[in-house]
Amino acid sequence: MNDLTGKNYKTIKILLIDNEKSVHDLFDEIFVDTYYEISHVYQIDDNLSLYNEQNYDLLLIGSEQIDVKGYELCRMIKTKIRNHYIPIVIISNANEEIDINTALYTGIDDYLLKPLDPIVIIDTITELISKSKKYVYYKILIVDDSKVMRETISRELLKNNYNVLIANNGFEGYNLALTEHPDIIITDVIMPVMDGYELCKKINETPIMRGIPIIMMSSQNKLSDIKKGEKLGITHYIVKPFDTEKLVLIISRILLEKNNLLLKEQEDLLSSIRALINALEARDNYTKGHSQRVTDYSVRFAQYIGFSKFEVAEIEMASVLHDIGKIGIRDDILFKEGKLTSEEYQIIQKHPVIGAEILKPIKSITNIIPLIYHHHERYDGKGYPDKLAGSDIPKGALIIAIADTYDAIRTERSYKKANSKERALNIIQENSGTQFFSEYAEKFIDMMKSEE
Repeated sequence: MNDLTGKNYKTIKILLIDNEKSVHDLFDEIFVDTYYEISHVYQIDDNLSLYNEQNYDLLLIGSEQIDVKGYELCRMIKTKIRNHYIPIVIISNANEEIDINTALYTGIDDYLLKPLDPIVIIDTITELISKSKKYVYYKILIVDDSKVMRETISRELLKNNYNVLIANNGFEGYNLALTEHPDIIITDVIMPVMDGYELCKKINETPIMRGIPIIMMSSQNKLSDIKKGEKLGITHYIVKPFDTEKLVLIISRILLEKNNLLLKEQEDLLSSIRALINALEARDNYTKGHSQRVTDYSVRFAQYIGFSKFEVAEIEMASVLHDIGKIGIRDDILFKEGKLTSEEYQIIQKHPVIGAEILKPIKSITNIIPLIYHHHERYDGKGYPDKLAGSDIPKGALIIAIADTYDAIRTERSYKKANSKERALNIIQENSGTQFFSEYAEKFIDMMKSEE
């Protein structure tokens, strides 16, 4: 999806720091009239926190800026900005010598070499932006009173694109974990104020943090120390000195196991909800199988226009659940024969909001809730519940909207007969650019005709 037109995309904010005006001019020329917004800086400001305020999506930095201040900026972005993964790209001359190891340790993701090629620039940036949207930015909390140990582990984790949080003792670590909810905690045993054992005990006594995997580091290799850690719920006990690369492998394995468990829970949950929706639809011959058909259309269409597997999976789940909010609509309205009154229609319009509220407590599907909440928005802003328009509507919701409408037109209802495929596609064509995003409407029609 390397389309640079401004249609149906939210603005991507890029910060370019380079002392050459020609570089800034080139980027302005490449990204003019696109959904990319370039902010220009010629020299790194002493107040590095300024770069945290704009919530950038990507940082481009000239190699001449890669000094102590430049590395500190890169490090700050990778350790202080915790909202999302921000790729960092270095712009350099081919004959320049950059300390690659130092660059990697500060979290730099890629390089662009001068003379700059517009095609390479576009490909590099779109690939990194696409990666950043799918990337799960894991937070790892390091708790150790040794600055050397903190820095050693931190550099290795940054090199592997983990978000690093740092605490000097167990007391600081507990409070940071309470506010940041890290995915994994790595803690030393012997520390001032609060040692590692006490930290683990408090973590597991706090309901909101119970279950966070904990890796304990210690110079003690006694079986009694290891057993004490196990009783406190330690996930892994590692003896100092150790290879930091081995630590990264341990972290990867823990996260993989955690994700597999989460996926299994998500699949079980989805299976239960799907059964509930099928049972709801089975009560009415007119809507039986609607959610599954909408899912089939949405998935096929997302694949047809080149969405990633990650995006297709999200659209599939959202499609299955798009009408779950109808559980909260009274039966006399939901199954009414004949057209609804204006008051009844207003009640029906609440089902995306109800659906979002039902699903909100399920943390593992947070990403798909906007697709469900907005699947009745119109591209011209006349839909519901929020009257969003154009690029403010999530792409997945725009896809589900077309699939939902197509199936509704093709299906017999109590107040209308089923329409032909040709008629359904004509209606979508007639509403292209108003109800539907025109590009998606045209491509959906192409897909359905090509399948004939």
